[in-house]
Amino acid sequence: MKYFYCHSYQMFNLALYYKNNLNEDIIVITEETNIVKACEYLNISYLKHKKFVFSDWEFIKKNRSVKRELSRVIKEVGESELHFSHTQSAVFCMLLIHKSKGNLFFHDFELVYPRYNFPVLKLKPVIKYAQRYLNILMISLLYKNVPLVLKKVNISGAMVGISLNYIHKKSKIKHYEEGNYYKTTLKLFKSYKLDYPKIKNLFIAQNYYVDYKSKPRNYNEILEKVFKMLVKYNFRLKKHPKFTEPSQISNLEKLPDFLPVELFFNCVENSIVSFHSASLITAGHFNKVKSISLINLINNADNELILNWRLKMSSWSTNLLFPGNIDDFESIIKN
Repeated sequence: MKYFYCHSYQMFNLALYYKNNLNEDIIVITEETNIVKACEYLNISYLKHKKFVFSDWEFIKKNRSVKRELSRVIKEVGESELHFSHTQSAVFCMLLIHKSKGNLFFHDFELVYPRYNFPVLKLKPVIKYAQRYLNILMISLLYKNVPLVLKKVNISGAMVGISLNYIHKKSKIKHYEEGNYYKTTLKLFKSYKLDYPKIKNLFIAQNYYVDYKSKPRNYNEILEKVFKMLVKYNFRLKKHPKFTEPSQISNLEKLPDFLPVELFFNCVENSIVSFHSASLITAGHFNKVKSISLINLINNADNELILNWRLKMSSWSTNLLFPGNIDDFESIIKN
């Protein structure tokens, strides 16, 4: 039996790959309600634990409850394999890794750890991170110096995680470079036959622009035209679980938002559209489907950030289409 701690859909996809392509017996461990829904929908065994708020006083207040949950999950896992990834910012997962007696498998499938630097005190304002450092201190005292660090993710953000050195020492590391992760999950999505009706056109609703400064002046006007096009061609809507769709497309038929969108790709007959989404990289490998990024409609195509993002997408999938205006978009859908 292999256990997968799934705080994210990336890890959930990997768990599905082990189950459906490698025929492994798996159990998903999670605190996320949407992942539980996905497990139930897809008939996957799961172990849900209580969700704990990562704040110092509440964490201390519920310390006994945390330890009871840890004991319960650790007893369940025993000496089985426990798989986790860099995406885990969940405190419970970190403590589970620290306390676990099983075989730990770390999946570094996007190789983001080398970018993290510690400490983050150079970032300003320092006071913004004081609370997170306090949280680390509190947890370290409560759990015998669990090696947590604050890691830089961008110029203004940071997240708490386990020391990478500690992970290296305690885990069997699976090196899934970014390309190999897509290749691995692509095998899953191409072979997965979801019992769902056919979909003519699919719109993935996530972020609308990459760089705020590069938005055109007629940004809202362009969005209105895009939304009208989605309604005109009766698109199905797949939104991120944490994303609220605009009122202009709220009446479109929606797919279950708790399932990875890639599972629906075999059901699509004509086009898969988004402004910018990592899912389009996978969609570009479904040869009979048009994969369309609308990024150039709402961002300055000459912006360095946009060019880099396009290059990254195109490097993994050469079939992506980037219409330059709304007429091009409609032409691609119709032809």
